[in-house]
Amino acid sequence: MTRRPRDAGFRDAASRTVLNGGVLEIDVEVAFRDNRAAANMTAPPAGIAYKLGAHCLLAGTARQREGRTTVSEDAGPAIEVRIGPGGIDDALRAAEVASGLGADRVGVSTPLIYAHGLEIIAKIRRQTRDVPILSNLTIHDGCFRFLAESRRHGAEVGTVSAIHNHAGCRQGVRARLATGIRVLADMTCIATADLPRQAREIEAIGMDGLVVSLGHDPARYDTARRESDGVAAVVDAVSMPVGCVVTSLEEAHAAGEQGADWLILEGSSFGAAAADLESAIAEIRARAYPRRRRAQPARTY
Repeated sequence: MTRRPRDAGFRDAASRTVLNGGVLEIDVEVAFRDNRAAANMTAPPAGIAYKLGAHCLLAGTARQREGRTTVSEDAGPAIEVRIGPGGIDDALRAAEVASGLGADRVGVSTPLIYAHGLEIIAKIRRQTRDVPILSNLTIHDGCFRFLAESRRHGAEVGTVSAIHNHAGCRQGVRARLATGIRVLADMTCIATADLPRQAREIEAIGMDGLVVSLGHDPARYDTARRESDGVAAVVDAVSMPVGCVVTSLEEAHAAGEQGADWLILEGSSFGAAAADLESAIAEIRARAYPRRRRAQPARTY
């Protein structure tokens, strides 16, 4: 394949590029010389998807490099504790508790960001030390800008709304290449039957992972649907990591049984006391969930 002139903005080392069955596999430590090169990022040609190796992600914290960073067939699901809406002091205390209890990631919820701005990420960053932070923007437009800003404020991971939003997902990939932030597709408000198809489309774009999330509004009207519904079908459909947002231990166990790589605990749903959250995390860690076999191992996020 001939490299197009607009790719001249890349600077790489130890790169490996292989065209394999319509997938352009790139394993390269990559950076942009300037923002003009990042601005020229476009969708890949028809039939070609970018599959980006781990070296595309800029160096993370010591915990990311040396701790639980790999989703494997033998490991149980990793745990994110998501900090819900509230005041700044409450959020900082909750983040400190979550990181102290051994959460693999601390999530900053959408309402918390809406209430206090992206600056809340920087404040939580100081409380959580080396525990990775997720900025749950679930942004639908302006994805590059807000993901880049999330990274600047200290988040290692961010989310993009996946519903009818391939353009936003592509901007998420662009943000990752420019800043190093990992980008997940949030599948809130997508019908259960449609999850596997959309998951495959998202993976082809080159996202780092996806999140099955029922969402607060759909939960009001589709009372028969469970938070864990569709997890197994999505895990079977893709090789990327799959997370599931849960508000109870019952749903956490159900998602774990279906092969979820990440269990995302809505922190406030598990009780106000630190002991309640500690008990929930301990029970999940102690559970031996079956690991579903994939054609390829799930990538890390």
